[in-house]
Amino acid sequence: MDDLYDFIIEYQDKPERRKELAKQSYLAFCLFYLKHHFKLESADFQKNWFKLLQNADEDYDIISILGFRGCAKSTIFSEFYPLWCAISGRNKFILVISADDELSKKRVGNIKEEVDNNTLLQQDFGLKGQKKQGVTDKWSEKELRILDTLIMARSIKQRVRGLKFAENRPDLVILDDIDTPELAKKASFRLKVENFFYSEVIPAVQEDKSLLILVGNLTHKACLIAKMHKKKERVEKEGLRMHIDQVKLIEKGKLTWPAKYPSLKSLKKQKAKIYMAENGKQVWSREYLLKIIDDDTQLYSYDDIKYYEPSLLSNPMMRIIKVVTGIDLAISEKQTADYTAMVTAMLVDIYNNDGTEKERKIIILPEFVRKRMNFRDTVQKASNLFHTLPAGNTLVVEKNAYQQSAIETIGYAVGEDNVTGMQAVTDKRARLSSISNVIKNGYVMFPSGMDILIEELVNFGIEEHDDTPDAMYMAVKSLISEPSEVLAPILA
Repeated sequence: MDDLYDFIIEYQDKPERRKELAKQSYLAFCLFYLKHHFKLESADFQKNWFKLLQNADEDYDIISILGFRGCAKSTIFSEFYPLWCAISGRNKFILVISADDELSKKRVGNIKEEVDNNTLLQQDFGLKGQKKQGVTDKWSEKELRILDTLIMARSIKQRVRGLKFAENRPDLVILDDIDTPELAKKASFRLKVENFFYSEVIPAVQEDKSLLILVGNLTHKACLIAKMHKKKERVEKEGLRMHIDQVKLIEKGKLTWPAKYPSLKSLKKQKAKIYMAENGKQVWSREYLLKIIDDDTQLYSYDDIKYYEPSLLSNPMMRIIKVVTGIDLAISEKQTADYTAMVTAMLVDIYNNDGTEKERKIIILPEFVRKRMNFRDTVQKASNLFHTLPAGNTLVVEKNAYQQSAIETIGYAVGEDNVTGMQAVTDKRARLSSISNVIKNGYVMFPSGMDILIEELVNFGIEEHDDTPDAMYMAVKSLISEPSEVLAPILA
């Protein structure tokens, strides 16, 4: 690094040497031509980013960066880096993708503005600024042509599969802020983002040589970039080269960008501004510390959910007391309709190996139903599920006027004594709240991988649908309504 600074000083007034070094080194390029943007001393993590990007196209297939708000990640990865790649000829077709058109156009617009106003850049590389030359055919709000490279802005609402520039498919794709905290609260939106990434972006790039870069903030525990960080080990086993980085404002009690925030005291004003918002505590934690903390209005947090090991289901020391399946009906196949949900819970005793002591639990089984179905398919699905469960299990169906016929029809299929209706006397929020003690105390345990139920439960009131929590409620409520002597070990 020190040698590089010596070369920069030496070549500052030697155009040919300066150009040659700038093409070879990303950091040198930035220091020669973009130094007016460096108003503060770079943090160690930023220096590491420059090193990372130097040979990123050769070293990695995917780079994923989580960084606190204002850490210059977008500037380094989404604006300076595409400009260097275009001028150095490393890439021919670059996509910059964000959550919406305006944000992606802003990224490309910042690159364009730099080219328009950077005289040294224009002189050394023969670039013509649009403003000075009146050029309009190579420039637009969404596209920027630099030498032989095209930089294009897209949003997740637009298709990218099939895009080509001349004979080139995208060889560098930068996804920067492809979601927002508000949008990411909804599982349907998070799924949309994932589908866009796996179904649009990955098939769009050159297979032999391409680099995908994800840059953003932690918008949700299950957002794409958070999931990507958890997949690193599995992805690398499959032969993909992946780099992940997570930069918080405060690490182990120390500020990570001393030049911007020299002391914890210097953060007070910024923190005070954020805390003026009603949800300021949540925003500060998410945006600067990369930690999701739950809203005060949430019934459940992720920490409230307790899991059991899959091996428990085959444990010979577990005795099943009762099995109940809760069924929340929504008899419709329309895409706008709610889902019919079926969730099964078991009341069990788990004994020590010597059989002397036991622990009573309610465990949620991993097999569940969440589907839009017509009446006939619903009855058949309920019947099939009933016959796969241990003998003596019960189906509990939410009971109201129009659902009575469904209860009777299911009863014909599985036996009237095996089906019962549950009258809804309060709203869904009150119902879920009424079983919160047994869930938060860990008496109700969940299987891993049941993401839909967990997301709808934790984000109740935010998610578009809440069918699986309601089905789970009916199963759990039925079990905790057992005689007091049966539930004593749980309610003690």
